[in-house]
Amino acid sequence: MIPCGLQSSQQARLHEEKIDRRVLPILKKLKVKAAKGGFLDVPKEVADTYMLFLADSVSRRRCVAKLTSDSDMFAIMHYFANNGNMDEFLYTDQLPELSISLTTTTVVPAGLDDAPIEKIIQFRANSAEPRQAFRNTITNFAQELSQVADERHAQLLAADFADKLRQNSKQQASMMNQFGFADVPAMISVGLPTALTAWSTAVAAGKGFEPFFIGGSVLTGFVAAMADAAKSRRKDWKKTDTFYYFTLEGTFRDGDATQFRVPHYAKLLEEFMND
Repeated sequence: MIPCGLQSSQQARLHEEKIDRRVLPILKKLKVKAAKGGFLDVPKEVADTYMLFLADSVSRRRCVAKLTSDSDMFAIMHYFANNGNMDEFLYTDQLPELSISLTTTTVVPAGLDDAPIEKIIQFRANSAEPRQAFRNTITNFAQELSQVADERHAQLLAADFADKLRQNSKQQASMMNQFGFADVPAMISVGLPTALTAWSTAVAAGKGFEPFFIGGSVLTGFVAAMADAAKSRRKDWKKTDTFYYFTLEGTFRDGDATQFRVPHYAKLLEEFMND
């Protein structure tokens, strides 16, 4: 199934040097104009799909997590992470495999726009260890969770993850205070495939496709059901496949309390696939 978000009547340019040699003859047949300066004029949905697939392939091969603040990019990350194994029935809660978004809260330094670059570089150098620990905590948990089918096991992993996250946040906050930065609530969501049975209670409670807490400041929300469990990548999914959706606009501080406005992940993909 080709998502509606990749369909367009517009044209776009692709440079031949960015096109795989095996794909180039196919795209040349789709071109609407002769190449000029090494560019092919092709339908925009073809160019968008190819470039996004290229980014996904490169990130897997080089073990680099993808990062975006664009909702359409976030949606297609799920699409490619599961090899397009989706159809228009994204909300089906009777299939065994799912793509979910795991959301955590963290802190980032406020005032970066106004801070001297020397101060930012020094902060980055001094925070290398907790920053790497934070990344490892997220990616290791995501990899472990993708292999889990039992709900009790998932709950134990989530509790351990939330505890490690709290410890890391305290260390990061302490370092920010030393540098005179303020704490700002932010969200990072990690996309991963998982088993429906790991969240059976949530589904039974009618929370399946709504974000819900799994421990501490950790939320999860289903993005889409897989169309065919036989084509699932879950069992061979690696932490290097992790991708992030990062947005400062998603949270805000109200007095001493942090309130969440979590993106409706399933709606993002629904609009992208079927709009």
